[in-house]
Amino acid sequence: MTRLSKESFEENLRATKEHMKDQDVSQDLRHKVVNYYEYIWLRNRGVDVSTLFLEAPRCLQEDISYSMTKAYLEKSVLFRGLQETFLKSLSTRLRLLFFLPENYVLHRGDMGAEMYIIFRGEVESGYSKPDGEFVVEAVMSEGKVVGEMSLTYSLPRRRSVRARKHTDIFALNRRDLMDLLEDFPTVKREIEQRSIIMFGHLGAPRLKDKERRSSGSLSARKSSGLMPVNSSAQAINRARSPGANAKHTLDMALGM
Repeated sequence: MTRLSKESFEENLRATKEHMKDQDVSQDLRHKVVNYYEYIWLRNRGVDVSTLFLEAPRCLQEDISYSMTKAYLEKSVLFRGLQETFLKSLSTRLRLLFFLPENYVLHRGDMGAEMYIIFRGEVESGYSKPDGEFVVEAVMSEGKVVGEMSLTYSLPRRRSVRARKHTDIFALNRRDLMDLLEDFPTVKREIEQRSIIMFGHLGAPRLKDKERRSSGSLSARKSSGLMPVNSSAQAINRARSPGANAKHTLDMALGM
């Protein structure tokens, strides 16, 4: 476990302020940075939560992480119902991020590389008008998944998302997921198949060329009606509530 003393924190903060001043960072942005680090101190009192269990055995680390994140991973159609050994390992790849009110989680037009699950708080999605006013189109709270498609596909974000209040969010990076999937080939195929069913018509997946051709063949079988109903389709169908708004679901998967 890594702990930072109050004196060390204040020294680091002073150095950060001086550096931003030397680099002509705008006053508004400097204010946001200082507020963020002061909030992190109030939340954790100098403890780096990412290092809390590093000295514990690997299996214990996975048990702890999984107990904290299992319910949230089940919110994602890509991961729902997958084998527990994979999900336990995946849970250790999730990072807990903290956002202050009006801090952006993602910007419209950015190429997505992460999926987000709201752990605590609220976010709002929308877009900024030319005069800078933020137009809110939807509000999401605990358990909502944002940017699911970014784990397997490369498309720009369709909406901006920012914190509505103090908000904690689990983030999963595409590279961390892909590295883990090399040890779980069966799970990898299942996730790719689910991704094709959900998003295959929207853009090219971030797969190797050979895998991309294979995925294209699978997509063709699906469109021709030759692909059998399997666990992928069943998992996705279970996630669709009667009367769900398809466009809203798609926007969330795209990262709004």
